[in-house]
Amino acid sequence: MGVAAREQRQFGAVICGTVFVDGNARGAPEAALESWLDDRLYLLNEEKPSSFPRSADAYLAEWTKDGWLRKYYPPGEDEAHFDATAALEKAVAGCGTCPHVRSPEYGHSVGPRPLAAAADQQA
Repeated sequence: MGVAAREQRQFGAVICGTVFVDGNARGAPEAALESWLDDRLYLLNEEKPSSFPRSADAYLAEWTKDGWLRKYYPPGEDEAHFDATAALEKAVAGCGTCPHVRSPEYGHSVGPRPLAAAADQQA
């Protein structure tokens, strides 16, 4: 795995870990999660242009395909939701040795309960 690919995976582990492990989010609505992630991507790309060139939904699709997130539709709802999987928890634990985990480069704008704030803004 090249440096860029490794950094992208570490980014995914940090972002997903922030939301689902640190933030203890369960059943995160897709719109709130995409909005929150889009804001993070914008800030990171402002600091270091083209660092994360894909859209928020593309990253969510990748992390779902990689088995880190589970996408599902709760009964009676039209909007998809996401939950963490055991694979994500292992990836986050493995990133504990990453030199930039929780550093300003990725986490400067990440709060302790990111999705609660995003959901409040959409309401």
